[in-house]
Amino acid sequence: MSKYTKHGENRIRKRQKVKKKNVDREIELALSKGLSHSECKGKLNRYVTRCWFNHKHSYARVYKNSIYFFRNNDDTFLTVYPLPGNLNSIYQDCMKKKKHNCNK
Repeated sequence: MSKYTKHGENRIRKRQKVKKKNVDREIELALSKGLSHSECKGKLNRYVTRCWFNHKHSYARVYKNSIYFFRNNDDTFLTVYPLPGNLNSIYQDCMKKKKHNCNK
């Protein structure tokens, strides 16, 4: 069972079109399978850094073409931002590298 704020629940339901009963599952997948900030490269890393400045006491995960923000001290989900279209290919490349490194 993941923790999330009311604002976070509203954002994930509105921006990701996630049903209320699937909010927990989506947040858990973002935490476990998403790219960390350090795994992002190039323009994607710079964009995540820019978004992070709005949420300095949090960390980011990039998953399903969105950036998820979680509170540092207790992993509470805060909000989600959509990833711009020009960064989707970079996200896909980073995911391939992550999966390739996990298989070694």
